[in-house]
Amino acid sequence: MAPDAKSLNILVVDNGNSTTAPVSVVLKQAGHRVDVVHDGEYALSSITQEPARYHLVITDHRMKFTGLELATGLRKIAFPGKILILSAFLPTEAEDAYRLLGVETFIFKPFDIADLRNAVEKLARSER
Repeated sequence: MAPDAKSLNILVVDNGNSTTAPVSVVLKQAGHRVDVVHDGEYALSSITQEPARYHLVITDHRMKFTGLELATGLRKIAFPGKILILSAFLPTEAEDAYRLLGVETFIFKPFDIADLRNAVEKLARSER
């Protein structure tokens, strides 16, 4: 992690272990605390109980309870953290809707680990 970045509490939300496992390992190696859930609705319910618990939510777009539904719910409960979309498929309309919700960081699958690490470090620096 860059010297001017801080360690973040991160929630990774994706319906598949093929994404959550490597993302979790990379972020933990970078010094972040990472929790993983495989259901967007559960993630929202969990964060609703303690909105300031996480600095960053990394979510897939295409899930049963979509990333867009999760991001919309997070904004409704005044989640103070950042949201990063990590998805293989993101229609332009969905990207526009995320941007209206204040989401500025998008990474497309398959992704380069360095791109993920750099995006999270940038978000960590902006949390200061």
